[in-house]
Amino acid sequence: MTRNYFSYVLDDGTDFHATAEEAIKRCEDAIDEMRKEAPEWGWSDSVSGIAWGRVLGRSEECDVRTREQAEADGDEDLVATMDRQGVEEMVDYRLVNEEIDA
Repeated sequence: MTRNYFSYVLDDGTDFHATAEEAIKRCEDAIDEMRKEAPEWGWSDSVSGIAWGRVLGRSEECDVRTREQAEADGDEDLVATMDRQGVEEMVDYRLVNEEIDA
């Protein structure tokens, strides 16, 4: 399932959602909870940081290199890093744009 929307609530962090409605509901629910506490404690400063929106890009795994490839390429530094970390492959990440429905 594609999660092209996000919601952010300072006390709870970021969640990703399939629809704008889900993201908005999470934000509205957080505001409703703060509203219940406001008469006794006042409004939380974090209420102004509640946000939702469309995900425009995200990180994606790329450049997977196995130990065999690193050894064949003569990449001694990468082989040494794999040895230190006890892994058989290394990956990198890049940012990619999300497809936006018109």
